[in-house]
Amino acid sequence: MYFLYRINSGYDGFLPCHIPGRAYRQCISYNWRTYVQNLEPGDIALTYFTGQGCRKGIFAVAKILSIKIGVQESNVVGRLLSFSPDNRKPLIDVKENASLFSHLDSRCRGAEIIIPDYLDGMIYRLLCECGTIAAAYGPKSISKPGSTAIRAHSLRDVPPINYDHLSRNLRKKGVLAAYWIRPTQATWMAHAPEWLQRITQIFHKFKTGDLSRLEVLALALAKRVIMQVKTREKIGVLLSVPLNAQKQQNGEVDRVSALAKRVSTIVGVPYSRSLSLKGRVSRRLYKKHRLPNPQFQKRYRSNLRIRHTPYLVNCVESGQDILLIDDVYTDGVTTETIVDLLRREFGERVRVKIATLGMMAKARNMNEDFSAAWR
Repeated sequence: MYFLYRINSGYDGFLPCHIPGRAYRQCISYNWRTYVQNLEPGDIALTYFTGQGCRKGIFAVAKILSIKIGVQESNVVGRLLSFSPDNRKPLIDVKENASLFSHLDSRCRGAEIIIPDYLDGMIYRLLCECGTIAAAYGPKSISKPGSTAIRAHSLRDVPPINYDHLSRNLRKKGVLAAYWIRPTQATWMAHAPEWLQRITQIFHKFKTGDLSRLEVLALALAKRVIMQVKTREKIGVLLSVPLNAQKQQNGEVDRVSALAKRVSTIVGVPYSRSLSLKGRVSRRLYKKHRLPNPQFQKRYRSNLRIRHTPYLVNCVESGQDILLIDDVYTDGVTTETIVDLLRREFGERVRVKIATLGMMAKARNMNEDFSAAWR
């Protein structure tokens, strides 16, 4: 995927001519804030300079090598594919590519911006046309997010999840899911279908805040809900897994809330923002450091807040189900923690169904016959 990292030279005097001094062994570090938890090795960072002393434009292109979750400074390292040390000569000039930059949000120094998938083709073309990149590294160095994304625009050939293909445990819990998503490490998959990579690319775009496909993704999830549940009779309210307060302060898009609101409209069930999360609780950080699930659950419970909104209270009192929406289901620890807290708050009589846009294609989430076909 492509990200734009914006630097305002007026903030601390950092100009493109200082890039060689900031780089070490052809690598440069970034102070990532908003999307650090969704960034993956291999993603492309376009470093955009603006402010006094330089011409507006992209002066450096780097492929991400490493990410340090939970660290604030120099938490992302990228290998420079190319850069321009001339303050007046960007690799990609703003004025010469106004149609691209007019679609990108303008923010202060250190802001990371996800580039929507409909701009991937333009970015890929510009990078391939950039003489220094093409000459020194060739298009193959930048083809991972670019060329594959051009082919990944269509969801027409991506089948939704067959409910019978979920594991017995997930079916027993009543978990609903729209699409299979390929895990970052899935060495056991020798015969996974080609469309799995396609939907995974689209999903990761959505997960990093690109809502350009919100309508079609919400429709896919809503169809799963309608097929499995008599929505108007059984479900009284939709809730969404909350974005933590730190991410909100950093300006990260609350994609799960946006997804839940759209699903709410399609299925005809009210949405309520009843859940909120204090601090910067991160499931990925706990996984990275291999901390036990109970430790994460304890922290999550202490930071989760439940508002007794009218829609939620009416749902509980009428004996209807709560539908909890999330964007991805890996092991269910986060959603099950929320379900447990809802039952503590309203009593064991509360019934909660879980619906997720993406189901991680892990063997434990599949029935044995289905997972065997992908081995």
